[in-house]
Amino acid sequence: MFHFFSDADEPGRTVSRIMARLAPWSYLALSHLARDVEGKDISETFSRLNQQMAESVVLRTREEVTALFSGLEFIEPGVVQLPGWRPDPGTAPAGPLPMWCGVARKPLELARMFMSELAILRDMAILRDTAILRDMAERGT
Repeated sequence: MFHFFSDADEPGRTVSRIMARLAPWSYLALSHLARDVEGKDISETFSRLNQQMAESVVLRTREEVTALFSGLEFIEPGVVQLPGWRPDPGTAPAGPLPMWCGVARKPLELARMFMSELAILRDMAILRDTAILRDMAERGT
């Protein structure tokens, strides 16, 4: 879906916001149409299509797609063309496919930060519950 985000839409920031809301060790799997595979031909094709479609498609390079995973830990083999993502053993190599894909997870550091935030919320709930119980005891209820 991120090939429908223009650079002005800040797709990297959107990915960061999504990942910030997910639980520790959450994974992001992403595929994106490629600008740097079969370069000029595919760029021209999508340029013509964009003139006819209500939504524009943005092709990105491997480097630009890799940047969408900023702050996440890649799962091997990282960002590769779709046929190169963990092919079955003995499978004949596929030709170039104008699409990058990758999988990454929220790193332990972010998971620890998330767990620290949960601990703070737990402590706040305990303090709140203690205050409620104290208030009830003072009122005799």
